[in-house]
Amino acid sequence: MKKELKEQLLNKHKKYESLVSFARKTPEMIEEHADVKQMVDFLYENYKEELYDLADPETSEWSHGFNSGCYAMLNYIFDAENLNIKFAEENWPNLDT
Repeated sequence: MKKELKEQLLNKHKKYESLVSFARKTPEMIEEHADVKQMVDFLYENYKEELYDLADPETSEWSHGFNSGCYAMLNYIFDAENLNIKFAEENWPNLDT
């Protein structure tokens, strides 16, 4: 894989991993854990629109589904490249955060 492409995919992977992880957090978790609060602050600085979509009852399910699909596909690509296709297939869709 070309270096520039891999960098872009890694950036997208980090984005969607963070958004999927955020959607799984409760307000209490955000308040009680400094590392979670730090992640949320980072997301608000960089992906404010995506967080608003996750919070909006009209768009939250679609947005979370889209983020999860992007994250799963990027996991598949990196699993296939770094491990092997068989592993990627067996672990599809990998949504572990």
